Amino acid sequence: MLSVLRVQLALCLLASLSHALMPNPQGFGTAAQRRPQGFGTAAQGQPQGFGTAAQGQPQAGFNPTAQRSPQGFGAAARQAQPGSNFGMNGASGTGAQQAQPGSNLGTNGATGPPSLSNRIFDFQLTNNMRGTDLDNSSSALKRLITYIVKGAASASQYVGIAPGRSAPELQVRIRDDSIFVPGGNAANAQNGFRRTDVLPAINKANAFNGITTWFQTIRLDSSAPLVLNHGYLLASIEIPTGDHVWDIFTGSDFDSQNTAHAASRNSQTIRVRDLRTNTLFSVPLQYNQAFNFAITTDWSANTLTVYASVGNQPLRKVAGPTPNDPKLASSQAVQNGEYHLQLIKFPLPDANVPLAQRSDVPHFGFQEPIKQESVFFSNVFITSGGQH
Repeated sequence: MLSVLRVQLALCLLASLSHALMPNPQGFGTAAQRRPQGFGTAAQGQPQGFGTAAQGQPQAGFNPTAQRSPQGFGAAARQAQPGSNFGMNGASGTGAQQAQPGSNLGTNGATGPPSLSNRIFDFQLTNNMRGTDLDNSSSALKRLITYIVKGAASASQYVGIAPGRSAPELQVRIRDDSIFVPGGNAANAQNGFRRTDVLPAINKANAFNGITTWFQTIRLDSSAPLVLNHGYLLASIEIPTGDHVWDIFTGSDFDSQNTAHAASRNSQTIRVRDLRTNTLFSVPLQYNQAFNFAITTDWSANTLTVYASVGNQPLRKVAGPTPNDPKLASSQAVQNGEYHLQLIKFPLPDANVPLAQRSDVPHFGFQEPIKQESVFFSNVFITSGGQH
């Protein structure tokens, strides 16, 4: 009897061992049955007039009343560049980690932005680009840009390509001499602002037609902090009236009576705003953190939809679609628009300036000496079409 039991036990052990050695047709273990990261379901499917703009310069003034008060970008159709700030499907990510080279940009299913498969503009920086390329009109970097709003020095003194990160970033700086003089006429000098703007070379006929989504990652660096009792304009689409179809703003809202120069309550946030400066979305400002924004603009329905995230997290819809100001119904205004990646530092109210003039912020106001202030941009591109 004991011999029979031993034989049965041996047969059972042999069967168990044989099963364990067979390959799992679904992969090795349950983890292999999970979808690969990054694929998910998406893988299936203020100037005050136009000035000399006609000669290639941007709108020269700024509407003084327009104080305009973040996941990865979309589907697996676009691959992240090495070290890009966009990650996988993991909504639980902290945003502190970098995407691995060749990883697919994340998506969040129905809440994600439009597909990236139809890009109509890509401000693609390469590792061999240098800021000094901006002083060479035939360089690949200069060809990505229509115009740079800057002070009197050469473009490379205000705009650079930031080294030391796994993917290049566009660095936009302001200095004490970052005073724009429209048309070269000293009488028009914007002494109230300190500003540098980069105008990407977009195709306006495509970019301002139908439905388009505007992507940009913005990073502020603790080594060049902003002075947040001032307001700062970071990105915008500007039309000839000086209004903004939308903009991205941080720091304090301008108040002409705030001669004590106190910061506004929302000063430590980054805001996406509509033409009337209504805040559509707000996120707490953090230095050394990538903030991802995608803004879908429906030019026919005149609506805005905002998607946002931080770090490598997939984009989520955070606002909209929201109606924009009816004045955008003018196709002429829209077709003459400009896309700005920028750092415009608003002045503080000067008690020595008459109250009636203080809101003319391009020309009047107080500015302290600047130590070092800049903003970094990456993943700048435009897609056409609505959400898929």
